[in-house]
Amino acid sequence: MIIRSIMLATCVVLLSSPVFARQQAAGSVGELSSTPPPREHLANSRALPLSRLLGLCGEVKKLIVLERQLGERPLTQDDIHVVSNGTKCLAATASIFETIRVMAPLYQERLVCMPSGVKDQDLLEGMLKWLEDQDRQGNDAIFRLSAPQAFIAYIRKAYPCTTGE
Repeated sequence: MIIRSIMLATCVVLLSSPVFARQQAAGSVGELSSTPPPREHLANSRALPLSRLLGLCGEVKKLIVLERQLGERPLTQDDIHVVSNGTKCLAATASIFETIRVMAPLYQERLVCMPSGVKDQDLLEGMLKWLEDQDRQGNDAIFRLSAPQAFIAYIRKAYPCTTGE
């Protein structure tokens, strides 16, 4: 319960609202542009390196285990580190997905089609498995992308746009 409260508070602080994401993509925070931003800006709107995100996301599994142990033992400094990194991963992931959701419809052609009804946690889990496969296959290029670019590559592969979207 404590971890969930910490995670919720951190997510609220770290995540920008869709309106703010639209404003950032449009240029300045004070004015909205009616023209869509350049294509590459969607993938680079918050260019968190993929390696950094993966480092943070390595703590999510530990966070789940830690949540089960709550109340059985006192929190240690390592536990706080796990909570901090796991929360940052979840917040960054949610922010990237929300940015993609907000920005994708602004383009004339479908750059990426966000799946409806799929939870962010499921998208993250699928992406992490996909990245493990890419690593096993020796596809090092994917790991040189920013996190948003890698997310878009995964979503395009796992959830291709259909003609009706």
